[in-house]
Amino acid sequence: MGITQFTLVLADGKKTIETLQSTKNQTKTARLLRLSFEQVHGVMLRAVERGLEKRDKNRIYKHVCMDEKSIKRGHEYVSMLYDGETGQVIEVESGRKSESVDNLCTKALTEEQRNAVETV
Repeated sequence: MGITQFTLVLADGKKTIETLQSTKNQTKTARLLRLSFEQVHGVMLRAVERGLEKRDKNRIYKHVCMDEKSIKRGHEYVSMLYDGETGQVIEVESGRKSESVDNLCTKALTEEQRNAVETV
């Protein structure tokens, strides 16, 4: 990858994220934007990290949702916990087994927050 293309990936991360949100597929996004899968995946990971750093760790959630997503090109999964009212990701945990879900809830939410949840 040349310096110009690398600069475009960094400078245009917003376009990559918007395309990912639209296609919901990293491979399609890479093809549409003429990027490699690894570049798109890297932009996505950095965006998730920024979002997790910005979250309000004391917020009380009434409605939370859980979902699992396939990542990369195999049978590798992550479990996600997100705010059911805003769609904002609260936490991400690798795997999709029951231990992943348990870890997700205990890692992401304090006891006070867990007790305040009305629906999952």
